[in-house]
Amino acid sequence: AVAALFSKGLFTVRKAQELRAKESDRIHAIVEMVNAFGGKDHIQEYDDGFSIQGPVLLRSAVVQSFKDHRIAMSALIAGIIADTQVTVQDIDCIQTSFPNFIEILTDLGYDIRVDL
Repeated sequence: AVAALFSKGLFTVRKAQELRAKESDRIHAIVEMVNAFGGKDHIQEYDDGFSIQGPVLLRSAVVQSFKDHRIAMSALIAGIIADTQVTVQDIDCIQTSFPNFIEILTDLGYDIRVDL
């Protein structure tokens, strides 16, 4: 989904209903992330997936992670690529899969401020 935001053309995920029944409703979380970045007119949600028409000019955003580490990390990477400010709520979930993710981004020179 993050790659689709910066790519030209239509990116579609279908037949992925199981993404609604995981740790979070990942389809809804992705749609909300894109909406938060100002991409409401570029994303369509389906019962079984979503479509993104890219590229999307991302603006600064406050993104809800829905306590899903994948969504939290995706939002941070999208903000870095777009060179825009992003605040990710409930970022402590990243500890689940990639405990030194923030440290690595900081070591690479990105200004990541975290309030855990």
